Amino acid sequence: MSTVANDVHEIYKTDMIKFGYWVEAKRKELKFSLDDLANKTGIDKSYLARLERGDRSNPSFIAVYSLTKCLGGNLDDIITHQV
Repeated sequence: MSTVANDVHEIYKTDMIKFGYWVEAKRKELKFSLDDLANKTGIDKSYLARLERGDRSNPSFIAVYSLTKCLGGNLDDIITHQV
């Protein structure tokens, strides 16, 4: 039986997987290595790799914010599902 909480969790998880794919695409577009991105954001390289693969479906707001700013994204677009 589906609940609203379960539905919201699944939507959020899907959105964060898409965010991870966006991070990887932007990182490569900017020709950043994972080490470069880790150094620029202060986020652990292994955490970034898991995020890009979709293995981290619950990044903190500060991680999302830092990555969005570093990669030239717009936080409004991330929040409103435009990415």
